[in-house]
Amino acid sequence: MRRRPSPRRAFGDVDRRLLRYCVAVPASPRANRALDALGAAADDGLLWTALSCAMATHAGTWRRAAVRAMLSVATTSLAIHVCVKPVRHRRRPRSVLARGIRRSASTPRSSSFPSGHAASAAAVVTAMAMERTGLGLAVAPLAAAVAYSRLHTGVHWPSDVLGGIVLGVAGALAIRCLWAPKPATAPACVRPRRPTRRSHRHAWLSCATRTIAAWHRRTPPTGHATR
Repeated sequence: MRRRPSPRRAFGDVDRRLLRYCVAVPASPRANRALDALGAAADDGLLWTALSCAMATHAGTWRRAAVRAMLSVATTSLAIHVCVKPVRHRRRPRSVLARGIRRSASTPRSSSFPSGHAASAAAVVTAMAMERTGLGLAVAPLAAAVAYSRLHTGVHWPSDVLGGIVLGVAGALAIRCLWAPKPATAPACVRPRRPTRRSHRHAWLSCATRTIAAWHRRTPPTGHATR
């Protein structure tokens, strides 16, 4: 009787299939170089630091979103490199599937789990969306491209990217607990004034005055008879 694979082995098989699919996606040499360069630009959070510095030049919501994003990235990176990677060591896909990986990205020597690039990208999107939803949506395509580049170049397993996204969101939520976003200012509701007796009297007098003036204009003047 054939034994069923253990959950860990079944999960590993799914991880390998997804990675092979991402690596096998046809792309032009220019697209491969672009994804490789995008992943290199996001090393150590340089891409997000440059983006946050550019946004910080604008006061108000943009500056708060930039500061929140940097705090979230710093918190997430600290948790990954101090608490997760030293404890959970995992081999990179290139050392396991060397024949199927034909990308040009350099392979880091640190643990494969989790993906620091995906974690930083998720932290930035979540943090900016907390200040303004539109900012998070605007940065989301760039963050998704950074996360996908780690799969396309064969540097991370899909579960590494997924774990990084979860940690990035958690890092942004941790900063939210310490520094709540500024609520959107709603327009002030003007409460209508309650009419008083004086205002009613003034309205009646004004109406009577206008009525008398209109009647006077309609009545022709009576002149003296000429002799």
